[in-house]
Amino acid sequence: MPQINDDFLIAFKENVLGFKDSYTFLLNAKLEPIYKNKKLPHFFILRGLNIWNSKENKFYRIELDILSGYLGGFNIASIEFSNFDFTKFDISEINEKHFENKDLNKLLINFDENEKAIISKYLDTTYSIKLSDGIFYYIDSIGNGDVIVLDKTGTVYLLIHDPANKIKIFSKEEFFEKLENKTLIMEATKIYTAL
Repeated sequence: MPQINDDFLIAFKENVLGFKDSYTFLLNAKLEPIYKNKKLPHFFILRGLNIWNSKENKFYRIELDILSGYLGGFNIASIEFSNFDFTKFDISEINEKHFENKDLNKLLINFDENEKAIISKYLDTTYSIKLSDGIFYYIDSIGNGDVIVLDKTGTVYLLIHDPANKIKIFSKEEFFEKLENKTLIMEATKIYTAL
């Protein structure tokens, strides 16, 4: 994978959504468009990869979060990487976990038929992100593990994970206008880079 390099994968940190043993990568936002592949699913998990832990003499299972073709994060019970022998691994059980797009259907029920058609033309998949103040639906990655999301009213936000923050960027009317003009990501990126 060409994106596994120090220029793109800057660091990692605990997943702010609180999933156990889960970490997200901090990515170089300027290089993200080079590695993004919109032909691939927005999100899936590569499971069943086992890495040998020399200190404990056993395999540890790792799961890799794949976002539009690049590494977005991982899940493993230990991050004492000096204890791992990455030349000893088992991929005999490796598989991909894809998700049914039930979340897109849950999002669409909040909109009229015309709005549903516009959203469906742009979003072929999404997933929900539950926060203390509501459920948000993934639109696109914007950089460093930060994402553009939509709530059920049509309001668009940036979810920033370091430090954790939610920033309202577009009203429902602006969201649909930008979708139809194909400027949503470009204008959200301008706001994001100005932060």
